[in-house]
Amino acid sequence: MWNKVKTVILIISTFIMFEVFQYYTGIPLNIMDAIILLISALCLYLLKYLPPFTSQKYKDIDTKLVYNIWCLLGAIVFVVVLILMGIYLVYLGIESPFKLFTGVKGSSHGYSLVLLGSVITMYSCIGIYMLFYQFWRLIKDKIS
Repeated sequence: MWNKVKTVILIISTFIMFEVFQYYTGIPLNIMDAIILLISALCLYLLKYLPPFTSQKYKDIDTKLVYNIWCLLGAIVFVVVLILMGIYLVYLGIESPFKLFTGVKGSSHGYSLVLLGSVITMYSCIGIYMLFYQFWRLIKDKIS
């Protein structure tokens, strides 16, 4: 019960902090900006818990999860599209950082798009590395 109370207090204080920040600095913030900022900060923090790519964990990837080469190629194409989308979000955010981008589910400013695009791009680059490693292992196993 106490953990739920602490979580609610943390969430409320975070939103109050954003309102105070907006009041004193004049930088526009809305709820989506706050949510994107918190999620991006959490994702960037979790990157430090990934093991190094040269570790044995990545070398022992089980290729039995990929049943055929077409599924793997489809996953690679999907991750490449995610990388391109992340780069486009970063471009839009850098081009106009204080412009309010509106959508059906909410609106966000350009600086939030830079954060979101960079997180999508970083995680997609990690995913494409792992997929290419599986692709290489799958081709190596088929040849031998």
